Amino acid sequence: HRDLHSFPTRRSSDLDCRRLLGDRSGDVSANAALLFHLNVEPMPEAMRILQEAKFDIAPSVVDEDGEAHKLHRGAGQTPFTLNWIRHLREFTREQVTKRLDAIITDGDADMVDAMIYEVPATVILHMMGVPVDEMGDLKRFRGPWGIFIWGNPDEQVQLDTARQMADFGRWARAIADDRLARPGDDMISETI
Repeated sequence: HRDLHSFPTRRSSDLDCRRLLGDRSGDVSANAALLFHLNVEPMPEAMRILQEAKFDIAPSVVDEDGEAHKLHRGAGQTPFTLNWIRHLREFTREQVTKRLDAIITDGDADMVDAMIYEVPATVILHMMGVPVDEMGDLKRFRGPWGIFIWGNPDEQVQLDTARQMADFGRWARAIADDRLARPGDDMISETI
């Protein structure tokens, strides 16, 4: 049993979160593990699949520190400012309501599948400007990425995941190329 007074107050927690989320120093990287920190040696065949697809195995923003982190985080920050997020409020509420209504209708649900994945994925895809009718197709990229990166994947998981990552890389490049040619009012265009 811990004394409730030993926990941070809501106000201090909110301030800590705001400070970290607003920090642009480049010194608060989460330093998460990526392909550089696999628990198993990647199969040559899995790596060949990624190389052939030109899937760039490079650190993401959360894996970077210093100037690289600062540069890349700054480039992607605008879509997450209050002005951009404010217009998502109603869209997000609709997504949550739609899924809660489905859970009530069905009588049960896998909350990770029904809410924890679906709502954030749908909101981010909406922010990216992906049409609603294409969002369901993107589920094909869901897979054992976490097992591949942080677990002990067997050969089949490595191959399946490498294929999914390669497919995702091709899809992402096509979206970026489209936004370069025809910028819109979306997160990718703003970041570019």
